[in-house]
Amino acid sequence: MWHRFNVPRNSVGLIADPFPPNEGCAAVASKYWRTLRSPVLPGLGNVFLPESFARSYAYPLVCYLHDEDRSDQDLDRWFPLVSDQNFIAAGVRAPFPSKMGFPGNFRWRLNRPDSTAGILAETIDDVRTSVEIHQQRIYLFGEGKGALACLQMFLLQQHFRELLNVPIRGVIARSLPPSWASRIPYVSRGQGRVLLFDELVRPDQQAAVDGLRDAGYDVITNQPSWESADAAFINHWILDAIPTVVG
Repeated sequence: MWHRFNVPRNSVGLIADPFPPNEGCAAVASKYWRTLRSPVLPGLGNVFLPESFARSYAYPLVCYLHDEDRSDQDLDRWFPLVSDQNFIAAGVRAPFPSKMGFPGNFRWRLNRPDSTAGILAETIDDVRTSVEIHQQRIYLFGEGKGALACLQMFLLQQHFRELLNVPIRGVIARSLPPSWASRIPYVSRGQGRVLLFDELVRPDQQAAVDGLRDAGYDVITNQPSWESADAAFINHWILDAIPTVVG
């Protein structure tokens, strides 16, 4: 089945061509992993639920966007590493097959933010129909080109507000492509939280961070480190904005 989202062309060059839906795959079963197996989640990929999952509690949701030529299976590198208690996390599979020809690998089209918005909206809708999430505490977390796709979605969320139907509170970007600063949309005014794991070695990268701060975004930059250290930083950074935490 193919989905068509009627998003018009405009200043950011959106195209409303159809694109393939997310094709799900089962999560690895372990002490920490649970797969949501439900008729209403036929196309959902990996979903992580906290170890002491409480169905009545509205958890923050972290949507993970993988790097180019990877898949939503990479979510298991980060959860439960980030936290085994505090969040629900969902892997978002890129909507286009890899050009490398390897099965199970997928890619983003960064000139097609409508395709990213469509698959992200589908993932969020599928998760919140099965478990309780806090709709004011939704975060995007991406690596590589998935991190750039996250930044695009975060900055363009007002444009896609009818499709996404929930606010994105913040974005976490790790291992960004070197040219990321030239690929994000210009926003004159906005709000929300941004965590960049980037060394900002290029002048255009520092200028992009300055521009985001001038526009009203709360931007934190941190030197990339080992995954375990970055995971701990992500956990504390998200919890800093949450009054109460499970466990």
